[in-house]
Parts: sequence; structure tokens; C-alpha cells
Amino acid sequence: DDTRILGGARPLAVIVNFPGTPVVDTGYPVALANKLAGYDLDARKDIEIKLNSEFPYWYFGTSGIPADGQYDFVSVVLHEIAHGLGFAADSSGL
Repeated sequence: DDTRILGGARPLAVIVNFPGTPVVDTGYPVALANKLAGYDLDARKDIEIKLNSEFPYWYFGTSGIPADGQYDFVSVVLHEIAHGLGFAADSSGL
């Protein structure tokens, strides 16, 4: 593992034209599509999240205030969950 990479996440599917879709012919990350449809459209997992267990500077406390040079694990996990829900700089990762 590269110790410079904290983690990564992505939706595991993009669903188009499901029952109740707000915009026809538009892809929705599976977790959002499930919510909009009101039921689970795909029985598989919705999000893949990978976190670097080799990263030496994790802060596992709960104050949200890591020491200098540390990275707050909870903040990184929440950030990655957002990517899994479809929040991204562009749509190339969907």
C-alpha cells in the first residue's frame, strides 16, 4: 500500500430509468436511486470504500482534533462515504 493514500470510495452501480426516477435517461448512484425509488433496486452492496490500514498517521480519537501531522479517521470515512453516494469533482468515477 502507498502510505500517502488515505482511502477511496465509489458507488458500485449507477442506475438509469428506475421506477420514480426524477430525470429520465440520467444515471443515479445506486444508494441515491434506492432512496428515490423507496426500495432496494439492487440487492448487491451500494458503495465500495477502501481505507489504508498502512497509513501511519491516523487519529482515531473522537474529538475531531488530530495532532499536527495526523489525519482524522472519522472525517476521512465521512468524506469517502460522500464519494460513494455520488459526490465527486466530476462524473468520471461513476
